[in-house]
Amino acid sequence: MKTDDLIDRLSADLPPTPSAAIPARLIAAAGFGALAALVLVLLLSGISSLLGRDSFATRAFQTAAAPVEKLLGRGLDRLEDLKAALTELEDLRAENAALKAAISEMEAEVRASQGMEAENERLRALLE
Repeated sequence: MKTDDLIDRLSADLPPTPSAAIPARLIAAAGFGALAALVLVLLLSGISSLLGRDSFATRAFQTAAAPVEKLLGRGLDRLEDLKAALTELEDLRAENAALKAAISEMEAEVRASQGMEAENERLRALLE
């Protein structure tokens, strides 16, 4: 049996495709309903904007966007916290370096004063 014959035999037993099962009137009615809904939303939006209120579309978009905005807001808050922590760390490192420099200067002064004290004691011993 040839491949073409096998394909013809198998396709003859298949049920009709779903698009053929949906009547054209139903598709037309769904399209008309969607169009009517769109016109209604635009009409309500126009009336609301004339009255100075937020439009239905604006409120719907804000409601739909609220979870995304909240999620992005949390992410931005975390980034701001991270930036603040890094800035604080940078400031603390600078302060630490300044304090280490001050300690080094003080240690040098202590060593110098200890040397002067030893010299002073030696000179006193000579005076006696």
